[in-house]
Order: sequence, then C-alpha cells, then structure tokens
Amino acid sequence: MAVVLAGGVVVIMLTTVARSASAGFLHIRLNLSATSDYTSADPALAISPDHDRVAIVWVEGYIQSKTDSRGHVYLRAASESAGGLGNRIAVYTGDESACAFDRAAVAVTGTTAHIAYTVYNPCSTPQYTRLYYQTCSLTSGTCGSSELITSTAASQYPITWVDLAVDENGNPHVVFARYEGAPRVGKIFYAARTGGAWGSSLSVYSTGNNNTPAIAWGGSCAHITWQNKGATLGYIYYRRRCGGVWSAPTPTSLFSSNADTPPYKPDVAAQADRVFVVWSFRYRTDPETYALLYIRSNDNGASFPVGGWREVVTDYDASRYSDFTEYEPAGAEATYLEHLQPSIDLNEDGWPAVVWHTGGVTGTYYSYAISVTTNTVGWNGATLLMESSSGAASVGFGEPISETVPLLHFAYMEMTDSAWDVYYDSSQVYDYLGHIYLPLVLKND
Repeated sequence: MAVVLAGGVVVIMLTTVARSASAGFLHIRLNLSATSDYTSADPALAISPDHDRVAIVWVEGYIQSKTDSRGHVYLRAASESAGGLGNRIAVYTGDESACAFDRAAVAVTGTTAHIAYTVYNPCSTPQYTRLYYQTCSLTSGTCGSSELITSTAASQYPITWVDLAVDENGNPHVVFARYEGAPRVGKIFYAARTGGAWGSSLSVYSTGNNNTPAIAWGGSCAHITWQNKGATLGYIYYRRRCGGVWSAPTPTSLFSSNADTPPYKPDVAAQADRVFVVWSFRYRTDPETYALLYIRSNDNGASFPVGGWREVVTDYDASRYSDFTEYEPAGAEATYLEHLQPSIDLNEDGWPAVVWHTGGVTGTYYSYAISVTTNTVGWNGATLLMESSSGAASVGFGEPISETVPLLHFAYMEMTDSAWDVYYDSSQVYDYLGHIYLPLVLKND
C-alpha cells in the first residue's frame, strides 16, 4: 500500500493480493503423468502418518495406446513442509521382455514409500508373473533394489490385483489375487515381510471366484476384504490376521446379493478400533444402476453388525431400506471405470471419507463424515471433485483445514484427447482473492 498526500488529495494504491492454501503445498489439480498417447492407469495414493508426505503410484504403458497400461511403475510425491510435488520417479521400467501389469500399491512411513507391483514376463505372452516389493526415498527420489515376494507360472497361476499396508514397525503386508484352473477362478493370498525377509504366501480364501482384495493395518491387525463370485450369490468378504493368527478359517460375509445384483471392488480402512469396508453393487439391471454401501466394526474387526450395511452419504439403514441413491455406470468407453470403485480412508478419530465415480453426469465424487455416533455417520453430502470421464480414484486425509473441515488428497484417472492420464487434486479450494484495486482517491477538504 502507498499513501500519497498531494494537493489536498489522498491517493491510496492497493496492489493485487493473492492468498494461497497451506504454505508449501499446491492443493490444485495437477496432471501427474502428462504422457500424451500413453495410458496411465489405476493410481494409488498414500499419506504419511504425520500428514506431511503424499505419495502416488500408477502403472503406465510402454507403447502408445489408448487402452494398454502394461509397462512402467511411476511414483510422484509431495511434502507439505518442503513444498510442491517432486519429479516423476521410475520405480520399474518395462518393455516387451517384462512389464508391470494391472496396478501398483503404495504405503508411506516417514519419508519412505513402500510399493508393491506385479510383473509379467514376457509382457504380451507371459510365462511367469512375479510380485515385487520396493522402497523409495521421498527425500532423495531414489529407489532401493526390488525384492521378490512370490513368482508363479503365468500359464497356471497368473497374479493380478495387489494391495499393500505397513504396520507400526514398518513391516509391509500384501494381499493379491492369483488365478488358476479352467475356467480361471481367483484365490486370495497374503504375505508379510518380517526380519528383513518375505515369508511364504498364505491362503486367505480359495472357494469360488475371488477378486480385487484390499488390505489395511490397524489395531495390530491386518484387515483384508475382497469380492467373491459364488454360483448364485455374490459376496463381500472380510478376514483379519492379528499377531500372526488368522480369524476363523472361513471369512466373515459382510454382504451378499444375487447373481443379477452382485457387489464389486470393496475397500477397507482401519483406525482407532474402527474398521470400515465400502463397496458398490448393481442395484438395477434395466437400466443398469449402482448403489454405494458401507459397514463398520467398532471393535477392531472382531465383529460386524449382522445386516449392518448403510448407504454412503444418506446413511440409510440399507438392510431395511431399498430406495437407494442410484448411480449410472460410467459408460462402455470407460473400460477402466467399471462399477463405482469406491476408495476409503479414516482420520485419526476413525471418521471416514469416501471417493467414487459415476456415469450420467459423469465424474468423480467424494463425501466425508461431519459427525459420528456408535452406529451412524453424518455425511456432508456428495461433492463433485471433477466432472469428466474420470475415476478409479484414491483418497487420503491430510492435515485438517479446520476443526470441522478435513483436507482430502485425491489421485484419479481422467481421459484426455489421446489416452488416460493420472491427476492429483484436493478438497481445499485455492483461496485466491484475486482483486485488482484501482487507486482510491479521497478529496481532503
């Protein structure tokens, strides 16, 4: 500001003012992959326990293609205290001889990113699938040597979907789907690294056709959920492992539905004795629509209320209510966006945030808890993050904006003119005042 007194006139010059979000981090939409004509797919996001570090991994095709993401594994990370997103880090570089496939998973402890991914060897006609674990420094941007978790003959036991969590001692735990038989059916396996070495892969469940497992760590337990396709019913299953001991030999059935309305792709989060599992299921077949449900445990996964499903956003008791919010599928052109693919995270108090995608008014939406009781969640409503052909999103809690408003970090896919890219965004609106002040002239009589 400049104040000039001249000839009885006061001239006040106000310059343009811009006030940003939290210092050191750009909470704005950013294209992380920015690789025109190369497909970047299935991003995973993780936040460090102190909320300072954000890490995002994805798989990206090594050939120009709108639909093929087989190839590399990339990582980008940011720090609230250090400021901004770092450069892209090549965790794994693929080609025709061997390529990363399907998706990568990530967790963060301190300044270290823990990453798990599957490699097909050779890429187009795999004879082997190998599951790897690797760590990368979020300060130096360098990655350590890869560690082989397990290897299978692709012709007999191909490995696909993998997820990862890290315990309080910094030990990683993974779950993955392995397919076998004719026709192929998926079985869920688990492995953990202790004492600097990976243990044997242990069967979590092998009956029926099992897909898209997810894992979270909380209360000194590994919490695992997955989708199961039975002969006539579809299920969302849950099982936990505490102190090296599994829960009952058969998993807990959290939800079941008939063959016309199956559930899909659950996700799990755990914190402060609370365990939340979220999933979507086909609500109608004509026209095809989907609903979004969750269930929670208040005793670290020891029990879930029988039929205790509730609807995300409305929090209706889904066991007694059938008029759900209906979300349209994203469309045939969005092959990566099947179903709703919800992702969930919990804050330190065990309050949830969920992100999902939908068709109709195509886009990515999120909602978070503004109140919680023993049995219910008060949600803030469905908020549009991005209106476009976007989705397959992940969500994580950052440092709260205020006592009542969380900071949420997101990673998601979006279709560009040529192919899919991976984007970062957040729930914090950049607070631009953006005013340009003209001189204010006051006559001094």
